[in-house]
Amino acid sequence: MTNNLSSDILEQQFGPTELKILYQSDTTRIICTKSKLSGKLLELSFVTFIKTGVDKFDAVHREILDGKSMGKAFRDHGVKFMRETKAVYRNIFPDIISEDSDNKKYSTVVSVSVLVSTDKTPYAEILEAYSPEVRWP
Repeated sequence: MTNNLSSDILEQQFGPTELKILYQSDTTRIICTKSKLSGKLLELSFVTFIKTGVDKFDAVHREILDGKSMGKAFRDHGVKFMRETKAVYRNIFPDIISEDSDNKKYSTVVSVSVLVSTDKTPYAEILEAYSPEVRWP
């Protein structure tokens, strides 16, 4: 389990980032994170929100749905945020989002559970795919 935010890791390597919401509903969100400096795609995430956490942290959840980074929203509200890694593996980054479709590059795929507060309330399950340029710890 770690308190490191994926956005912190990306910003350490690439500078400021921006989050773009590709799809969102009450239960699901698909986002991408890009480098503000280079415009490169750094990460794609598929998020499934868990009702227990959504209901308990409604104000934070509304900020997240308004486009704020999940980890930063909880941090700004002083709520402890933990990422419990379920799996990490390598996979080929899809051609449709790869800048060089002639050269298959491997991405890092991370499956995590997001637990918040000291009682570790389940808030989300996330599947993250990181660009081959990202050095994942």
